[in-house]
Amino acid sequence: MHKLGVIGLGRMGSSIINAVIDQKLLKPGDIIAFDPNVQHCGIVSERGVSIAQSNSKVVLEASLVLLAVKPQKINDVLLEIQAYSADTCFISILAGIPSGYIKSRLLNTSYVVSVMPNTPLIVGKAATVISKPVDVPHDFYRAIVSIFSAVGDVVFLDEEKINVSIPLGGSAPAFFYRMANEMLKYAEESDLDVTVAMKLITQSMEGAAVMLRESGKTPSELINQVTSPGGTTLAALTQMDIHGFDDALRHAFISCSLRAEELSRKL
Repeated sequence: MHKLGVIGLGRMGSSIINAVIDQKLLKPGDIIAFDPNVQHCGIVSERGVSIAQSNSKVVLEASLVLLAVKPQKINDVLLEIQAYSADTCFISILAGIPSGYIKSRLLNTSYVVSVMPNTPLIVGKAATVISKPVDVPHDFYRAIVSIFSAVGDVVFLDEEKINVSIPLGGSAPAFFYRMANEMLKYAEESDLDVTVAMKLITQSMEGAAVMLRESGKTPSELINQVTSPGGTTLAALTQMDIHGFDDALRHAFISCSLRAEELSRKL
């Protein structure tokens, strides 16, 4: 595999480094990284990763470079690395920033692949969307697929569909956490032990996910399996209907993808 460079060592950047090392895709010495935060650099250097003195040094040393900075920092980074970007493949995990925008600020012989993982990457359970390649050499693309397959499941979409997929992948964990948070509030109000409540909530979420993945049934069919006429589940679902639960979610999903589009227009 190509030598991997990582620009940005927040949660996502450092977690990808850990996964690559843990899965033995690369040796620590085959990874070079930079972040202006000295503490972040120190954490990954403990795993044997080389720490560069600048973003440009990362690009000089590595042929495959992960861009894991905050979106508002990307223009400064691109300006710094532009002159060194020839024949380098960049992996962008920046929501709302098209690969074409990044490539337009690099040398013509560079490549850019948009990738949208989500935060369960940290525990090896990511759902990652990888854009289908456009003139990207196969060896680069194969390496990218290997990296993100090491931290969860991967799907492939045309890049113009990535923003639409964000509510289902990139942002989706927050929606589940939001529901779990309300369940915890209910447990506290009902004087239930929080530890017991968390066990019930997390096991129910995990079990439901397995059922969705493996049962071959649609979400509606699985809802019907749980719901009995005049029963407790029906009482709860009726209140969700009354209070517009489905509409609220639908509006949330649309707003999520529209925001990604707005971010790209603000570049």
